[in-house]
Amino acid sequence: MAADSAHGDFLYQYKDIVGVTQVGRLVDPDTRVCINLPEVLPEGMTSAFHPENQTDATATVWTGADCTGDYTTMNPFTTLPDSQLLRSVIFS
Repeated sequence: MAADSAHGDFLYQYKDIVGVTQVGRLVDPDTRVCINLPEVLPEGMTSAFHPENQTDATATVWTGADCTGDYTTMNPFTTLPDSQLLRSVIFS
């Protein structure tokens, strides 16, 4: 059975290997599956920050990979501050 999708973009910021802030984007992400943010998974990379949930689904952002650690729930079309760190997200 195929996963359903949230409609819209989920944006986040992260520092690249030389410390420059970049923007990551998930487009129409699947729902009910944990999504690891690929830019912050390699060992030694800092967490992503400043998530923007511009989808029509609720997003739960997690501080650890594989939807582990502390979490915060984001309503559709909301933004959290730079202090919100994340490495994975799940949409519902």
